[in-house]
Amino acid sequence: MYDVTDPRHPFFVTYENNRDFAESVEDGGDLAKAGDLGPEGLTFIPAEDSPTRTPLVAVANEVSGTTTLFRVTIS
Repeated sequence: MYDVTDPRHPFFVTYENNRDFAESVEDGGDLAKAGDLGPEGLTFIPAEDSPTRTPLVAVANEVSGTTTLFRVTIS
């Protein structure tokens, strides 16, 4: 994730990945145990539209068929 508050000076903030690489899906492993695979779509949900009243990022994962929600915190 990058902070682009100032588009002329973006900077790296963090990296998130909830996949379990110990579970090999290439060798016939359990897809459900591997976690989210193949992030394809991203949607930002502003606080005023969020059920938690905090901003969220929704990620649609094509391969695993899952959706992940990340809470956006501003420090």
